[in-house]
Amino acid sequence: MKGANNWLVIQHENLRDKMNTVEIRAFPIEMYKVLQIAGWLGSGGGAKAVIAEGQVTRNGEEELRKRCKCTMGDVIAFAGQEVTLVLEESE
Repeated sequence: MKGANNWLVIQHENLRDKMNTVEIRAFPIEMYKVLQIAGWLGSGGGAKAVIAEGQVTRNGEEELRKRCKCTMGDVIAFAGQEVTLVLEESE
C-alpha cells in the first residue's frame, strides 16, 4: 500500500504451528495498532479502551499501556484470540 504506515502487512495462519501471526514491516509498533491490524477492533479509540480495561495481554501478562512498544516475537492476546508478531519477509 503506497503511502501506508510501516505496519500492517499480512495476517495469516501458520498451519504447521497452528499459530496466527501478523507480519510487520518495522518495529516497534504500539499496542493499540496491533489490535487494529489483527482485525480485532476497528478503531484506535476502541483498542485503547479495551487495553485500559485490562482485556489485553502481552506475552502472557496484562498490558495496560495503550502505546506500549511491541516488538518481534511478542504474543498479543485479546478475547480468546492470540497473534505473534513477526517481521515481514522480503521478497
